[in-house]
Amino acid sequence: MDYDRIDDLIQAGRGRAAIAIGDWHDLHRPTDAVAPLQGATTIMRMPAFFTPSEARGVAYGHPLFEGVLDASYTQAGDYLVGPTYTWFVASQQQFLPVLCIKATRMLSVQRVVPAQGVGLGCYGGLQRAQALPVLTGWPASVVSHGFGMDRVNLPADAQLGGWSVLLPVLPGIVLRTGDLVTDDLGRAGVVSWAELSDLGWRLFVRQAAT
Repeated sequence: MDYDRIDDLIQAGRGRAAIAIGDWHDLHRPTDAVAPLQGATTIMRMPAFFTPSEARGVAYGHPLFEGVLDASYTQAGDYLVGPTYTWFVASQQQFLPVLCIKATRMLSVQRVVPAQGVGLGCYGGLQRAQALPVLTGWPASVVSHGFGMDRVNLPADAQLGGWSVLLPVLPGIVLRTGDLVTDDLGRAGVVSWAELSDLGWRLFVRQAAT
């Protein structure tokens, strides 16, 4: 049995459904860590429709949706920018629905370089002025922890105020505990927990008090 041929037919059918019920989106494929929605990252325009991945429908703190689209043209990590929302493809497997994440904020991530002093004894510290960019201007799912989210097994420091963040994977980029995060609202935080999952990066960002 030709499974690839069957999958192509399924995707073509979803593509026709998207034309009937969806909106047109710009498909972007990031190639570096800066501004993934600008310049040569635009591949094409395609119709897409998104429906909640759970039968109960849209709910607070649930950014995971199923994409009705022709996945022959997409891959995990792609962004779809439509007239209302921006999404990124979290996972697509043969015969299964395409899982997408709704992006709600624009994030930048920096990494602080430990400063080493010189003197009788060595000492180290974190200096924001020496922070290096890791990601710049990336759409991400950001949900305030503890306000409408399902309870998940997070480490103890994640019980403090902060955000749950979902981001796609970019080859060569590794997010770490201690990275600094800022968003388009001017908020700042520190990554206290980072996990690379099958659906991309899952972070807990503890909001900075100052």
